[in-house]
Amino acid sequence: MPILNWQFKAIVDSRVINSGQVCNCAERVYVQKGIYDQFVNRLGEAMQAVQFGNPAERNDIAMGPLINASALERVEQKWRAQ
Repeated sequence: MPILNWQFKAIVDSRVINSGQVCNCAERVYVQKGIYDQFVNRLGEAMQAVQFGNPAERNDIAMGPLINASALERVEQKWRAQ
């Protein structure tokens, strides 16, 4: 099964739209064992390319700030669970 670039764009876009605060963002990706390592590496590269920051300051920002402190806490909890 080939790994296609559009897959990474779709996953990244789903996670960063509206700073990831949308209820229909992807939360899980199922990957075949035989391509898991390659897939994770390429997805990591795609996420590292995302520009984070304040979109009011730059027009190339893909993921801006969270809406409030409770949103930050939810993100931190998910991150710690990993």
